[in-house]
Amino acid sequence: MKRLSILVSVLIFSTYSFAATPKNDAEVMNMLMTVNTEEMNLSTVGKTKSSNEKVKAFSDKMMKAHTNNNERAMSLQKSENLKLAESKPSMKTKTKAEDTVENLKTMEGKNFDKAYMNAQVKMHQDTLNKLDNELIPNAKNDQLKALLKTTKGHVQDHLKEAQQIQTSLQ
Repeated sequence: MKRLSILVSVLIFSTYSFAATPKNDAEVMNMLMTVNTEEMNLSTVGKTKSSNEKVKAFSDKMMKAHTNNNERAMSLQKSENLKLAESKPSMKTKTKAEDTVENLKTMEGKNFDKAYMNAQVKMHQDTLNKLDNELIPNAKNDQLKALLKTTKGHVQDHLKEAQQIQTSLQ
C-alpha cells in the first residue's frame, strides 16, 4: 500500500510538472507579457521607494525596457494574430511577483534597496531559465521565437547589471 501511495504521488508530481510548462504560442505569449507586466510593477515600487540612485536608475531602466518589450509583444500578437491563454505557470509567476511587491512595500531605506535588488536578480534569473527551458523551446511561431531570443539577450544584460548593483549594496 505504501508503494502504491508513493507511486501515485510520483505520478501526480510528474503530471503537475509537465502541465506547469507553457505548451503553445498562446501560453508562451501570455507568459512573456506576464513577466513584463510584473517587472513593470516591481520597477514602480523601486522608483518610488528606493533611496539609492543606482537602484532608482535601474528601476527606471527596467520600466522602460519591459514596457518596450511588452509593446513589441502586443504588436507581434496583433500582426501574427496570436491569441493569449493564461496558464498555471503564468498565474504562479503573477502571484509570486505580486507577493514580492507587497513585501517590498513594507520595507524602507537600505533594507528595501537590498531586498529590491535581490528580487530583481531572482526575477531575471527565473525569467532567463523560463526562456531557455520553456518559452523558446515551446514557441512555434517564428516571429515569437525571434522575439523571445532577443528578449533573452536583454534579460541576460539586466541580470548582469542587477547582480553588479546587488554586490555594491553589500
